[in-house]
Amino acid sequence: MEITMKTTTIQPILLDNKYLISVKSWIRKIHNLREVHHIRKIHNLREVHQNLREVHQIRKIHNLRAISGIRARTNQNDESLRKWKESLGLGAGNTISDPNDPRTVIILSLGLEVEGREDIIIDLSAPGAVDHLKEKPFSIKEGAQFRMKATFKVQHNILSGLKYIQVVKRMGISNKMQEMIGSYSPNTTDKPFYEKKCKDHFVVSVSLIRAYTNPVEPEVAPSGMMARGHYNAVSKFIDDDQQTHLKFEWSFDIKKDW
Repeated sequence: MEITMKTTTIQPILLDNKYLISVKSWIRKIHNLREVHHIRKIHNLREVHQNLREVHQIRKIHNLRAISGIRARTNQNDESLRKWKESLGLGAGNTISDPNDPRTVIILSLGLEVEGREDIIIDLSAPGAVDHLKEKPFSIKEGAQFRMKATFKVQHNILSGLKYIQVVKRMGISNKMQEMIGSYSPNTTDKPFYEKKCKDHFVVSVSLIRAYTNPVEPEVAPSGMMARGHYNAVSKFIDDDQQTHLKFEWSFDIKKDW
């Protein structure tokens, strides 16, 4: 008996041109939607940044208007007005801002109050004063007590959240300290500058010296053979807006005697 096998030929499916056009159209729509979504994200981020800038500017304008309004009052004998000004850190005199100097804060000097000795003052007010500080180290006797102080002037605008940051290095080891100085209004004729003393004694902190000698108290300079030597430091003054008002390098030596 002869068996006959019937074969079936599979014909390729031909897609209608209209169907292909429809698929391509949907692909383009999806692609366009993705682009629109990406553009919206960028637009929203730009709006957020713009809003933040506007809020910051409004706060500045508000502070300036508050100061201008206070200074426009003529009744200088009003005791309540005087107390109100003092509570805001505003003096009774006129502002002494230099219209030719755009800086908000001018660091006049850094000083070291040394127990039993005249203060060591680093003048920072003159042009180029910080350029060669690193080349002219000053000496501190080992074990001497000292405290840092900064003298500065604020002008034009309110200064918000001024900080002093210092990094001391020696023999590959570094130590960072930060001191909050605070927020200040522009100086006036009756208060021409501010002076801020650090809460903690500084320059060579305990954590840096522990690598060389026994721990010492933070209010005294380190002592001992391993602590003596040359130290390099980088200091800067920045505010809440992360604006650097002054940055400079300097150095000092810890010695057995003055």
